[in-house]
Amino acid sequence: MRERVEENNIDIKHLVLTNIYEWYIIDAAYFDKLFYQNKKFVKDYQAWSATAKVSGDTALFYNDIAKPMIESLEEEIPCTYFDLRTYEKNSVTKIPPMIKS
Repeated sequence: MRERVEENNIDIKHLVLTNIYEWYIIDAAYFDKLFYQNKKFVKDYQAWSATAKVSGDTALFYNDIAKPMIESLEEEIPCTYFDLRTYEKNSVTKIPPMIKS
């Protein structure tokens, strides 16, 4: 939202949301349709951004503004999802000797 609303950045192609383990990659055009074109959501974001809300803390935005809006959606958000915890860690059991030149 910061890039789209405050910086008027229309060159964004994808959004990446992550908590380090889980990754969601969303098409920016779909984000615009759901969030940027939602006047109430943009207004709430701008009020939070200008610290007109109780706090300018990111957690307030996510928990009190974004989360309820996302939970109210009746459609699924198409995205690419993966969780790094599900991938096996490649382990090397024997390190090959260094080649001397």
